[in-house]
Amino acid sequence: MAHATAAAVFLVFAAAGPAQAETVETRAQFFVRDGIDQVLAVLKDRSTSKPQKLARLRAIFRGHFDHRTIGQFAAGRYFKRATPVERRRYMTALENFVVNSYGRRMLKYSEQIDKRLKATDLFKITGTSPVGRRDIFVHSHINRLLLKPVRISWRLRRRQSGFRIVDVAILGISQILLYRSDFTSEIRRRGRGLPGLTEVLIAKTGRVTQK
Repeated sequence: MAHATAAAVFLVFAAAGPAQAETVETRAQFFVRDGIDQVLAVLKDRSTSKPQKLARLRAIFRGHFDHRTIGQFAAGRYFKRATPVERRRYMTALENFVVNSYGRRMLKYSEQIDKRLKATDLFKITGTSPVGRRDIFVHSHINRLLLKPVRISWRLRRRQSGFRIVDVAILGISQILLYRSDFTSEIRRRGRGLPGLTEVLIAKTGRVTQK
């Protein structure tokens, strides 16, 4: 489950009227749908090389996910204890790991996608639910060939620049919590704080790219 994809997003206006709340929900749904449309366009493109597709997926990831919030939460107190240089190196390693591990899995799945299929054939938004004062979940189903649809909820957080995904719940399981559990175990096992975790991510990325 930890390798199912990647993210999720929350937003709430406690005192907002019905029209304003509807606008927020619509914007949140559009943000998620736009990201999915961009990913599917990459996966259905048969004329682009794998490195080029991974570069496009990286750009989509940067434009839709709150990379720093996810990385900081996943590393917990070890991120706070690290130096600025250690943090930057960790964030770079984490992005490379996510893009290569999830991106390559997506590209393998793309071989099964019929170019004639529309995004609505593969992806459906089923609703939204606000959480707290800043976040909103956008709920969706991802259809799979010959298998049951996968239930995915995207947790969005409102920023000045717009929405950003801060977590993804797959079948109700938070991926950022799985990351935090795995990362904490790795740090404790190695006993080297954030630099030790960074080395683990670099090594895992290397193994993925060699496959």
